[in-house]
Amino acid sequence: MNLPLPTFVEKVNLYESIQLAPAQKFLKNPELITNEKSNPVRFENGGMVIGLEDYLSDGLHLKDPSYEIMYNLTMRCIGTRWPEIIPENMKMPVPWWGDIVSAKNQQKDEL
Repeated sequence: MNLPLPTFVEKVNLYESIQLAPAQKFLKNPELITNEKSNPVRFENGGMVIGLEDYLSDGLHLKDPSYEIMYNLTMRCIGTRWPEIIPENMKMPVPWWGDIVSAKNQQKDEL
């Protein structure tokens, strides 16, 4: 029995995004593949095979680039559904510590 998703639930297709990531990376920065250079993009049987070794540690568990993909998908989903809670759109309730330190350093320099 398939129940409809509640309206407050958003879906992202992490699997598809990870599957497409090596090809997108290659299209952004195509590299000449040499024998001495190990690269997940390789030619086999006359066709190009794009591996997921950089994205999945054992075919299931994520590596750092996959976490970045998951983060970007999640932030895009949040930004679409709830733009008021995107970090760039939120005001800090207290001053940022970096601003406080730089203000104190400016005061010291002026003295």
